[in-house]
Amino acid sequence: MANLYAQDSWRQNAYIVATPNALRQLKDAIDRALDNQTPQTSHLSASDGDPYDLIIIPLENVATIDKLTLPYVEDPARDWRVGTIDPRALANKQPPTQPAS
Repeated sequence: MANLYAQDSWRQNAYIVATPNALRQLKDAIDRALDNQTPQTSHLSASDGDPYDLIIIPLENVATIDKLTLPYVEDPARDWRVGTIDPRALANKQPPTQPAS
């Protein structure tokens, strides 16, 4: 099980709180993304049992990174720029799957 907590706004912490097994799954997916330079999926579940996929997208292009929609969740910090890239658009390939933890 893994809970991911996003940044509310600028300079706030983000958190990953997870079981050792879920952390290993996440590490394995990150390693595969680095090795293959392709999006990878880690099948996880939140502490309430709700399953979700965490998609790791390797990206070296700084110009693309600068255009990504900012990750903040609170209204004052939301990204209101026009023409930003939603990260879901970068995961256009079907990532390999791995079993849920």
